[in-house]
Formats: sequence, structure tokens, C-alpha cells
Amino acid sequence: ARSRRGDHSAAVEIAAGLAAFSGREWDAERLHLVGSNIGRGPGPIHYRDIEAWSLGHGA
Repeated sequence: ARSRRGDHSAAVEIAAGLAAFSGREWDAERLHLVGSNIGRGPGPIHYRDIEAWSLGHGA
């Protein structure tokens, strides 16, 4: 969901609603910072890794 730039009120409400959420456990080996390239006109959005960091042995 998107809100107006600088309006964080919706994000706070959504985060509060997810505070008690507990999903299934999974191991993560890497953290990726991903950027998106939105082309002009219709078509898919392309994603690229900007940076990635190892989290150790299945942190």
C-alpha cells in the first residue's frame, strides 16, 4: 500500500496490526538490498541487486 510522501500514519497502523504476527520459521543466509527499474509504458518491472550481505550460517 502506498501513502502520500511523508505521511507515516498508515505505516504505524499497519505495523501495529502485524505486531502479533508469527509465521513459520525459515533460515536466511543472505540479505539483499534490491532496486527496481520501472520502464516506460507497459511491461514488467525489472529488479536488480544493489548489495547483498551474508548473514552467517543460516541465521
